[in-house]
Parts: sequence; structure tokens; C-alpha cells
Amino acid sequence: MGWGNKDAKPHPNQTRENGSLSLPNGFFRIPLDRKKNFSYFPTPLIKPTMSGEQLTSWQPLFEEKNLQYQYVDTQGATSTIILSECRFEGVDIFSAHSKQEREVRMIEYQQKPLLSLYFSLEGCCGAYQSQRHKHYPLKDHQHTVSYAPQFDGYYTIESPSVRNFGIVLTESFFQKLMVDDQQGLQRFWEKAQAGKVADLTEEAMPITAEQFSLIRQMQQCGYSGQMKQLFYEAKIIELFLLQVQQAQTLHRVQSDQNVWRDKDKLYAARDFLKEHLFEPFTLLEVARSCGLNDFKLKKEFKQLFGTTVFGY
Repeated sequence: MGWGNKDAKPHPNQTRENGSLSLPNGFFRIPLDRKKNFSYFPTPLIKPTMSGEQLTSWQPLFEEKNLQYQYVDTQGATSTIILSECRFEGVDIFSAHSKQEREVRMIEYQQKPLLSLYFSLEGCCGAYQSQRHKHYPLKDHQHTVSYAPQFDGYYTIESPSVRNFGIVLTESFFQKLMVDDQQGLQRFWEKAQAGKVADLTEEAMPITAEQFSLIRQMQQCGYSGQMKQLFYEAKIIELFLLQVQQAQTLHRVQSDQNVWRDKDKLYAARDFLKEHLFEPFTLLEVARSCGLNDFKLKKEFKQLFGTTVFGY
């Protein structure tokens, strides 16, 4: 999922007509002689927002590799896109800015497994996966981490002006990130290794100041050659770790909130255990006695009391 990805596979119905690259659900108005190194690869072109001073000082990621073109969908909606990107082995880093008068749908078809880090810098957009019949919205100052073994669907560009920053990693690179010593990350990689779509969090996360600072550092990289590649590799890993840490913090907060909401029910479960201490009972009976299902009872009882139901 990276605009201009050299390894991208064209959509099965993709054709070239009249010097432009046309697609089943829209086409790029790009004269072919002006895009010798450009192959169709629809990235979630949009991810939302900086504000005020940040917006006025925004610069493309790699000024020397800017592309500008138009995308027209089947309903005639047009998006004018400025794209900056850098690619090296296993990595596609891009910055995009699009302008449109109404919502535009951009198709994407990808057969290669990819790990994607997307940061919405301005505007609203979304993604729709045909396989899962699910829509993923992304708003201003939000980001996501997702894995997809393949993608067949489309992206929606909803705001008049949309800016995004993204990092798309193929398996040769994201294998370096496949550590499982964190519970949330372990579940994420287990799904990925099983060939399933995986999201680090159920909802998009807000971009933090530290994450934004790293994005700016990558945009303003002054290195070249191998030093440039080493710089980006280090920053990608650092940015990914910040996203993982944020996801774990949000998960703990949500878990604590759930425990607090169910606190009375959990104390009722504890009282049931005390009253039936010398009687045989099942976990399901304890759950029914307090009004929780057995899964929530097991999980939240341990969080509140520091031990399992039967351990208590």
C-alpha cells in the first residue's frame, strides 16, 4: 500500500487507454511519458491533519521525488494529488496531499502481505475491505497500525483537503518487528502469522507529540545514501514502538474502566465464593450469580483481586 510502489500488482481489470492509466473504478490522468518510474499502486491516499502553524510549514517528505496528478472515480469526482515518497528494500515511506470538492473513492488491489503505519495529518478518510465487508474511518490527528495478507477494496477521501504520512513494510522488513514479549503485540502477530487481518487497536489512536516529532524528523532527513537508509530504519522502529506503547496504555485504561464499571458485580462474585466456599460449583454458576459472562468474570476478577476465581 504505497503510491508508486514498484512491486505493486495492477488490478485484474486495469488497462491503459489514450496515454493514461485507467482503472475499473476510476483512473489517473497521468501522461505516461511523464511517469516513467510510476506504476499504479493506490495507497490510502488520505489520512488527516495538522493545524495552524504546522499546516503552513508543512513540506513534502522528499521534494526531489514529487509527483502531481489527478484521480477521477466512476462518479466523476476528482482529486488532485501531490505525492512524495522514498522506497528501499522492504520499505515505502510516503507523504500525500490531496484536494477535492466532494468525496472520492480510490480502489486498491494488493496481493502481498503488508504491515502499514498510517498517520492522518489533515481531513477525514476511510478504507473499506471487500473481504471483511468492514469500513475503517480515520479522522484528524489519528493513526493506525494494521497487517493485511492482501487487500481488495477502496479508500474514501472525504474532506476538501487531506494530508497523510505513511510507512508500508513488506515481510522482509517487518519480520524485524515480530517480537511477542508484550501481550497485545503477541496477539497481533499471532493473527498475522495465521494469515488474518490484524489491527493493533480496535479504534484509531490519537497522534502524540512525540510521534509527530518523529514524523517531522523523517520529513526533514538530511542524510543521503546508506546513512539515509539507516536513519529511516531506526526511526521506523522507534515510531512503531511508540505506537505499541500507546496501544498498551490505552488497553490498560480501557481494562481499568471496565473493571470499575463491573466492580459491584465482581464483589458480588467474591461474596458468592465466600458463601459457597465448601460447595462444588462451576465458573458459569459464579458468572450467573453476579450477572457477568464467564470470560469477563475470569479476566476482570483477576485484574481487581490479583488472582483467579478458583485461586481466590
